[in-house]
Amino acid sequence: VGGGQTGGLTVRQKADRNSTEVGRLETGTLVEQLKREGERLRYQRLTGSGPDTGWVSTKAKGKELLRRTNHQASALKGGAVPSNAAATVSAVPESAQPATNEASHKEGGETAAAGASERAADEQFAETACTAEQERTAGQKAPEESTNAEASHKADEERAADDAARKAEDERAAAEVAQKTAEEHVAEAAQKAEEEELATAEINRKAEETRVSAEAESKAEEERAAAEANRRAEEERLAADAVRKAEEEHAAAEAARIAEEEHVAAEVARKAEEESAAAEADRKAEEARVAA
Repeated sequence: VGGGQTGGLTVRQKADRNSTEVGRLETGTLVEQLKREGERLRYQRLTGSGPDTGWVSTKAKGKELLRRTNHQASALKGGAVPSNAAATVSAVPESAQPATNEASHKEGGETAAAGASERAADEQFAETACTAEQERTAGQKAPEESTNAEASHKADEERAADDAARKAEDERAAAEVAQKTAEEHVAEAAQKAEEEELATAEINRKAEETRVSAEAESKAEEERAAAEANRRAEEERLAADAVRKAEEEHAAAEAARIAEEEHVAAEVARKAEEESAAAEADRKAEEARVAA
């Protein structure tokens, strides 16, 4: 394990570089790989000090922070660490690890092809390591060869189990991605349908507002027309009343004039009659005086 200049590698709870930090893995610690996601590795500590398990970076700016060894994890788990079990130490400082969200997103978006390439490299390295281990133990005594062969066979079985588990994990991850994609499509379709429904509701609302406004305007226009008709009818009624009243007044005045004329004529006739009677009386008196 590298990171010697900063007290070891930063260990986080999850593969996300922004997840909770749980401690540091001391330089020289030997770990077993449990899972790999791009340049993030989930480990199980075998020797050294630091958190027993967690996620660390394998590289920083192209430089290794973790390096493979030829030691079998099963042998280290079951007994004492061999004298040559020290891990190869990287000189890359912890400060060189990417820390920005941009780098985290870039690394988190590696393709399945990159993962397959890494697994192929892991399997090739495991085969090389197994061959080197067999060559190293070839010159030892028969009991040691038997023990090492048994350990190698057990390690092969564990590697096969790890490969199967890794493949199952990859398939599960692919299924999760497919399910997430399908859920996103369903969510997008639902959101689009909801947006269309809201748009339709908005159109209907505006149409209803326009209809109500038109009806209100039409009603107001009808009321204005009715009021105008009533006003004109009232004016015509008042004018007719005024004409009728004027005619009545004129007729009354004419009747009064005629009555006055008749009264005057009657008065004139009476006076003429009185004057005629007086004249007749004077004539008769004159005739009587003459006769006398």
